[in-house]
Amino acid sequence: MLSLLNTRLTSRLSSSLWLGLGGAGLGALVGAIEGRWIAHRDFIPLTPFSRELLSICLAYLVLVGGIGILLGLARRWSRPERIVCGLTMACAVWVLPYQSTSGVTTILGLSMVAGACGIFLRSSTRVRGMLWIFNFLLLLILLAGYPNLNATAKPAASQGAPNVVLVVIDTLRADALSPFGSTRRTESISPVMDSLAQKGTRFDKAYAQAPWTRPSTASLFTGLYPASHGIVTPFDPLDPSLQTMASMLQKSGYQTIGFSANPQVSAAFGFHNGFDRFWNSTTQLEDRSAGIRLLRKWGLGKVEKQPARGVLHSTADDVNLAIKKWVRGNRADTPTFLYVHYLDPHDPYTAPEDLLGQPRLAEVEEAPLYASQELPPYPLEGSSLPKVNSQELHELQRRYDTEVRYVDDRLGKMLELLRAEGVYGEDDYLMITSDHGEEFYEHRQWQHGRSLYEEMIRVPLIMVGPTVAKDQVFQEPVELVDVMPTVAAWVGAPPPFEQHGENLFGNRKKVGAFSHRPREQHPIWSLRIADQKVIWVKNGDHWVKLAFDLKVDPLEAHSLEAEGGKPFLAMHQRLAELMESSARYRREGNGAVELGASDAQGLEQLGYIDGAEED
Repeated sequence: MLSLLNTRLTSRLSSSLWLGLGGAGLGALVGAIEGRWIAHRDFIPLTPFSRELLSICLAYLVLVGGIGILLGLARRWSRPERIVCGLTMACAVWVLPYQSTSGVTTILGLSMVAGACGIFLRSSTRVRGMLWIFNFLLLLILLAGYPNLNATAKPAASQGAPNVVLVVIDTLRADALSPFGSTRRTESISPVMDSLAQKGTRFDKAYAQAPWTRPSTASLFTGLYPASHGIVTPFDPLDPSLQTMASMLQKSGYQTIGFSANPQVSAAFGFHNGFDRFWNSTTQLEDRSAGIRLLRKWGLGKVEKQPARGVLHSTADDVNLAIKKWVRGNRADTPTFLYVHYLDPHDPYTAPEDLLGQPRLAEVEEAPLYASQELPPYPLEGSSLPKVNSQELHELQRRYDTEVRYVDDRLGKMLELLRAEGVYGEDDYLMITSDHGEEFYEHRQWQHGRSLYEEMIRVPLIMVGPTVAKDQVFQEPVELVDVMPTVAAWVGAPPPFEQHGENLFGNRKKVGAFSHRPREQHPIWSLRIADQKVIWVKNGDHWVKLAFDLKVDPLEAHSLEAEGGKPFLAMHQRLAELMESSARYRREGNGAVELGASDAQGLEQLGYIDGAEED
C-alpha cells in the first residue's frame, strides 16, 4: 500500500515538474512576444536580451509555470496536450484583451488560437509538432501586427491634404532666440529656428496660457483656457470628452502620431486621446505588460526609484530615435499630423559636453534652486528664493543656452529625416513653439511655474507653410489657444466645439493675450494688450494688482503706482472679465489620476510631485 502511494506521489510530482517546465517555457515565449509587441507599438528601442524584456519573460515564466505545477498536483498527467492547450488559451485570454483596443480583433484572435489548439488535439504526432510552431507564430503575428482600430471608421482625407508638424520645445523662453530679441549674446545659438523664422511667419509676442507644461499644452491642444479645460493640479488629466487638435485631424482622415519626452504630456494624463500612436519617454515595457501588472497587484514587483532629477531616455536624441523607428514603417500616402515634444532645455541643464565649447566655468549646485510651488509668488512676502553670484548665474545661463543649441541641432536633423521620408515638404505646414519659459532670477525666482512675467509666458511661435507669408513678423500679442483654430483652417476641418482661440490668419476679434497660473493658493492672472500689461496675484482675501508699461520697462522691474492709474483702468476691467469668462466652456472633470509607479517616478524626477516644483 505504501509502495503504491509512493508510486502515485512520484508520478504526480513528475507530472507537476514536467507541466511546470512546459508552462514556464510557454510563459517565457508569451512574455517575449508581448514585450516585442509593446516595444513595436510604443517605439521603445530594445537591445538584445534587454533587462526589460527579460523581466517580462520571467514574470510569465513564474505565472504560467506555477499554474502548470498546480495543475500537475491536482490530477494525473494522462493528457498533457490538453493542459498545454489550456495554458495557451489562458495566456491568449489574458493578454489579447489587455493589449487590444478592439473587441472584434480580440474575439478573432482568441478564435484563431482556439481553432489551432483544437486541430492540435486531433492531429498526429508529426502534425502536432508543426501545429505547435504554427500556433506560436500565429500568436506572434497577432500581437506584433495587432491593429489599433478606432471605435469609428476613419474618413478619407481630402485629396492633397497637407501634412501638419507641430514641434513643442519645452522650457524655451522667446528671448533665448535671436529673432525674438535675445540680449544676452551676440551670436545665434539657434541657426535652424532662425532660418525657419525667415521662411515663414514669426509671432513676436506669443503667450502661453499657463507657466507649466500640462495646462499650457492642454490649452495648445484644445484652444481652451485652463479654467475651461480644467487642468489645475499635478494630478488633473485631460478630459477625454474634450476634442483636441489630434482628434479633430483624426476625424478628417489624418493619421495622428505623437512623440513626447515629458511625462506631463503622456497617456497617464490623457494626452494620447486622438492619436493613433503615441510615444512617451517614460513608457516602460514592464508598465505595459499584463503579466507584470498582475504581479504588482499581488505585491510581487515594483519600479526602482531613481534619485537623480531628469527623466531617463528623454533627450532630443531619444525622441529622434523613436521618430526614426516610426517613419521607416510610415505610409507616405496618408496625410499625417505629427506632434513632437522635446524636453530639452528643461533642467537639469546637462547638454552634451562637446557643445559647451569650453570647460565649465563654475560649479553650480542646482538643488537649492528647486522650491515648492506652494511658496508665495513674487512680489509677495517670503517669495524670494536663494540667490547665486554673477559667475554662477552666467554659468547657469550658459548651460541653458547650450541645451537650446543642442535641441536646435536635433530639430534640424529631425526635419531632414522627415523631408527625406516625405513627411514634411514645401506643401506641408510646420509650427514651432514652447509650453513656457524659464526664470533666471529676473524676479527673484528660478525655473518655472511661479509667475506670469515675460520670461515665463512669452514663448517663440514660428509657422511655415504654403499659405504662410515668408519672413513676416506679427507684432500683436497672440495666444497658444489660437493654434488649434489656425490648423483647422489650414486643413478645412472646423473646430469641433466653441473655444477661446481664433485663427491667427483670419478675421480676428480678440485683442491681447491672457494667461493664468491655476493654483489653489496664490493663483495669478495676467493680460497684455499692445505694450501694456497687468498682473493680479491672489494673496489671501485680496489681490495684489501690478501694472507695467513694457515699452518703458520691458523687464517688468517696477510696477506702476496706483495700479497704473487711469491709462490702465480699462486693462484691469478687461482682465476681471476674462477671469470670469475663462471658465465658460468648463465641463465636469473626470477626477484626479492615480499614477502608476513609473509615471510617479518620472514626475518625481522632474520635480512635479512630492512637494517639489510643477513643470
